[in-house]
Amino acid sequence: MEQRLHLDADLAAARVLRQAVIALCEQVQADEAAIGDFALAVSEAFSNAVRHGVGARQAFIEAQVEVNGEGARVCLRYPGEPFALDEPCLPAVDATGGRGRFLMSILTDQVHYHFERGITQATLTKQWR
Repeated sequence: MEQRLHLDADLAAARVLRQAVIALCEQVQADEAAIGDFALAVSEAFSNAVRHGVGARQAFIEAQVEVNGEGARVCLRYPGEPFALDEPCLPAVDATGGRGRFLMSILTDQVHYHFERGITQATLTKQWR
């Protein structure tokens, strides 16, 4: 199953994406905990795209959600410049941010970024076990 979404670059739009991911994953009867983990990781990726990637208020984030009986894949495409792809680590306890990429790395099987001509593509995959 596949669904494509064209979302406003606004944190409120994360809910629409999260609901779409959960609905598709439930259709293939994936484990509830795995669905929750994946939906949280996708929400973090979307939040990062809005907060760190998208420069213009009129920008959009394209999301492609693919789900089958073996796993799920979400690809987000948005305006954004390359950034360092250091290994994500848990920030200090008193840090007010910086947990998104770390959470994405532990809640999915793979997070991949591709940068090309001012566009960032973040792809998250999770296998149902």
